[in-house]
Amino acid sequence: MVSASVRSLRIVLLFFGVAVIITATLLPGGGMAAERIPPAWCLKCGTLWLTDAIANVALFVPFGAALAWLWYQRRWSFARVAAVSFGFSLLVEVLQSLGLPPGRSAALADVFTNSIGGTLGYALWYVLHTERTRTRA
Repeated sequence: MVSASVRSLRIVLLFFGVAVIITATLLPGGGMAAERIPPAWCLKCGTLWLTDAIANVALFVPFGAALAWLWYQRRWSFARVAAVSFGFSLLVEVLQSLGLPPGRSAALADVFTNSIGGTLGYALWYVLHTERTRTRA
């Protein structure tokens, strides 16, 4: 059984991950001039596509790891964490496409890279957790 303090820490880390994502994606600012924004459907457009992709992956890694750590006793699978990461990313991009906040642009590539970040977070947590459990035995 998990102690209340460990469970609380897990919840705090998940909320921290969500807060970082919201701050980075749904607060005004950080946008680029309208004429420099690549089409939303484009996966490899613009001059900073690789930087943007790496940043999006890194943004969702803590989120995926926190989901895995919070719900590992409920047997949350790789697929579930991937689905939640995809859903949360899709929500962010839909809000951006609706103009919330102004000055942000939605991109299909962001949904993919964010989802990869969440699943990578799960994978990293799983490897660390498995290694830790194995060394205890």
